Amino acid sequence: HPDYDENGLFYVHYNSSGVTGHPNGSAIIAEFKVSADPDVADGGSERIVLGAPTTTGFHNGGTITFGPDGMLYIALGDGGSEPNGQDVTNVRAGISRIDPVQSGADPYTVPAGNLKESVPSAAPELWSYGLRNPYRFNFDACTGDMYIGDVGQSTWEEINVEPAGEGHRNYGWATMEGPDCYQPASGCDQSGITLPTVSYDRPAPQEFRSVTGGAVYRGSAIPALRGTYFYSDLYIGTSKFVYDPATGDVSDHVSVEDQLNPAQTDQALVAIQTGGDGELYFVSRGGTNTNPGQVPPGVVYRLEADQ
Repeated sequence: HPDYDENGLFYVHYNSSGVTGHPNGSAIIAEFKVSADPDVADGGSERIVLGAPTTTGFHNGGTITFGPDGMLYIALGDGGSEPNGQDVTNVRAGISRIDPVQSGADPYTVPAGNLKESVPSAAPELWSYGLRNPYRFNFDACTGDMYIGDVGQSTWEEINVEPAGEGHRNYGWATMEGPDCYQPASGCDQSGITLPTVSYDRPAPQEFRSVTGGAVYRGSAIPALRGTYFYSDLYIGTSKFVYDPATGDVSDHVSVEDQLNPAQTDQALVAIQTGGDGELYFVSRGGTNTNPGQVPPGVVYRLEADQ
């Protein structure tokens, strides 16, 4: 929580198993509190903030993070149900925005400014929608722009950059996958849909791809990279680009896998996040794809200049 120093509250997203009142597989947002020991949580302090049922157990999204406005943003996938992509009445297949602190009998409150103000039928929590599986997203610490990595179906992976504070976006799933029509396969109605800022395809035959949204570098160790967004793909490694919020243009979009991983080990990066020092950290789940065992699980790397 932004007021953690005073209230000791922090939040976790996990998939349920045996949580009372929530079917197995539901996405659970839970609140915990630190114990008297600042390095240990109070194990009995869990409070369920909200839960979102799933159809199949797939496409659960992942990231939760507090935005520049102090609200909690929650990315949830479509739960394995394509129709959820354009169904604004639930929080699946979109990004929600809430104040998670309990208010009287309410487990959380909904701030002003959400999608419902422009789409009256929308779930009160929804901020933007039309995302298949927004596994990782982040805010640029300087501009407040939101960078969303959305895992595709079988043809496209995409990254959407949402200007600071704008929201109310429809990113197209399952009418579209990336820049192309999906349902129907051609001639789909693209009115009101925001196309991806960056997308990349899966060469035939359909090779494995799974985008891992990253973060914008705003550290001090490598000044030349300030403003550069780093993202990865579980199967093909890490790339970067620079987004110009004034024009919406993308430049310097290149792979940096050779520089970051010259040994070509199978790192399977699952998160890229800014640390307390302002530098970028890359989290690997270990070699689990084409070359299992090359990298031990649970390795964290830091981006550093090549000396």
